Amino acid sequence: MNLSQQRADLAETLKNAAADLTINPYVPEMISPPAIIIEPSDPYLTIDEDTPFGHWTIAYDLLAVVEVGTNEKATEDLDNLITAVAAALKGAYAVSKVSQPFGYQSNTAVHLATTITVTDTTDLTTE
Repeated sequence: MNLSQQRADLAETLKNAAADLTINPYVPEMISPPAIIIEPSDPYLTIDEDTPFGHWTIAYDLLAVVEVGTNEKATEDLDNLITAVAAALKGAYAVSKVSQPFGYQSNTAVHLATTITVTDTTDLTTE
């Protein structure tokens, strides 16, 4: 699987998290919360030394963003989004960490957001 296919597979898996969730496999010009933005993590790719040559661990940061609302509503929405993402990824990707929530500015609005870091192992190919 190549990197584009890996990202598309992750986006497809995330579609099961919530019906009204916008999945962005790249950074969009404008967001439409609730949304997940898929970005490469750091490090993006690492070689797994305990497995055969060519086997990689790939890491993504999922920027989870909720609609603007009262602090209580935005916090509840973000907690629910984190839970839904973790459930949708169960068995397919490993959730390695979830950051402390922060304000994410998009245009003139500041949305409550968090970064969910996920990993998977893959054999990268050019096809």
